[in-house]
Amino acid sequence: MKTEEKTLLTLSAPCLRALCAPEGPNGVTIPRKSAHRSSGRASIPFIHSHIMQMFSDRVHGTTVSFSELKKKIRAALSTRSNFGPAFRMERIGENQGFLSITVRIYFDWVGDDAQLLPDTLVLKIPSTAAMIRNIQAGSEEVIREQHARLAMILDVGHVSEVSFYAMASREGLFTTLKIPPCIRAQHFRRKGSESGYLLLGDVRHSIIRPLWAGLREAQVKAILEQLAKLHAFSLTNEMWRNGAGKIFRSTFLEVQKAYPEITRARIGKAIAQLNRDFGVWFMRANGRNLLSALAEVVDDQLLNFNGDLVHANSGMPPVLVHGDLWTNNVMWDLTEHGVDSDNLVAIIDWQNVHAGNVAEDLVRLLGSSCSPRLRRGGLHRFVSHYLSCLSLELRRKGHFSLPFTHQQIVNAYERMFGQGLLIMLPSLNACADEGNGLLGGGPEENRLERQALVLERTRALIEDFLAFRAKHLLTFP
Repeated sequence: MKTEEKTLLTLSAPCLRALCAPEGPNGVTIPRKSAHRSSGRASIPFIHSHIMQMFSDRVHGTTVSFSELKKKIRAALSTRSNFGPAFRMERIGENQGFLSITVRIYFDWVGDDAQLLPDTLVLKIPSTAAMIRNIQAGSEEVIREQHARLAMILDVGHVSEVSFYAMASREGLFTTLKIPPCIRAQHFRRKGSESGYLLLGDVRHSIIRPLWAGLREAQVKAILEQLAKLHAFSLTNEMWRNGAGKIFRSTFLEVQKAYPEITRARIGKAIAQLNRDFGVWFMRANGRNLLSALAEVVDDQLLNFNGDLVHANSGMPPVLVHGDLWTNNVMWDLTEHGVDSDNLVAIIDWQNVHAGNVAEDLVRLLGSSCSPRLRRGGLHRFVSHYLSCLSLELRRKGHFSLPFTHQQIVNAYERMFGQGLLIMLPSLNACADEGNGLLGGGPEENRLERQALVLERTRALIEDFLAFRAKHLLTFP
């Protein structure tokens, strides 16, 4: 895929003012430095030599050049101020993402306009380093194919995310949706050492709810309200569809099409590991193993029931789909007691954004991030809430009819369920594995309780997939 060398966007003046205000976009507090930063201080070197040696002009081992990044940050913020003596970079979210390295930058600005600049920003650098560690030994050809697959994930995902933030800036979505403001977004370079990256506003004083904990009903509804806003924009704005198939592409589906054998192998590995480590969880009363039943239909599901085919036969107009909507990509405001509230602060990680079916995000969100009881019992409430919010957003735009019905969404949800399950399964398997550290700390009995929640959720997903498949198999076009 051809990519642009140029910067796609820089922060607009209104967004910059909001970012540096006491309360930034979406009510996110952007802390400033205290008044000790005097504009009369002499400029000092932006970084000490020992720190420069530590970075070796590369940010956390990536191909992003620190010296070039410094210039472009200052240019994007239209400032001559320098990074101060307390400047530092801190790796964040190491166990919460597999497609990027995320760094919080503390600037300690020194200069005339230091008081007007954001204290911190977040640098997101596309990287598959975490996934490369999981590449299994094999022939040279197999290993080369696995690396090519990861390169494709990186390329497709980064182009989609950069394009999304460019569109959000152009269409004013930063004031409509709860997404981090984007200061600068850069594609991969064709030549040279500088990689692609995103420089985003820092969503401080927020928290990600762990996967094992699951979402509360109020939290699900808060997310659906944001989807309604995004879909109302999608349905009333034709411009985003121009070339959408080239710039907004589902990483999951693109990789599945390009590397079907690797996709099947990853799913097969997850099924085998679950069966080996937790097989008793997946035994039916009649002695039938749910994992074996799933393994028997994986090939047919991938070939004949993928999301593109389901959507094409749904009779529903396309909307912008987040594509990876689960707990790790949703941030919540912290209460005074340091726990998550029901106030949604931001939806992050738009690498899988694409034109698709409204049910895709619904399956991903409810399947991965809700208890079986809430997902099964709340589905119709959630669809009704979403449609109510969508109707309100469309009326505000002068559109007075809904483009799809409650039953159409439910039917699409059931038919999309298999694709969602196969996407979620490796992540759920990784979470259930105590050795990956995704079950949190504390006594072992607490970790085992959390593990049981993940396994219960996984079992219920397989049960429902097999039931939905039997229901729709004969009626699928």
